[in-house]
Amino acid sequence: MRQAPTAATVWVTGVVHTGWTGRKAVVITAQPALLRELVERCDSLRRRLAADNCTETARRLEDATYRLCVITGTRQLDTALLTCPDPRPRGHP
Repeated sequence: MRQAPTAATVWVTGVVHTGWTGRKAVVITAQPALLRELVERCDSLRRRLAADNCTETARRLEDATYRLCVITGTRQLDTALLTCPDPRPRGHP
């Protein structure tokens, strides 16, 4: 099982973007690997919850959903999943 990230782990990357006002702003985007991991985790936990209806699985799904929603700037799992790029690595069908 994968260990929890340390405080020094970088989850997002910043890109300097100049808008129509000419002022610089930082656009924060999540790393694709993180999005892929969270999408896969939510999918597997949803399937597991449908099979066993365990409170621990429900809590873990809620945690993963919260993280994915915060990173994507959404409030619901289905919306967050729609905003994520395709989670499959390139070269896979």
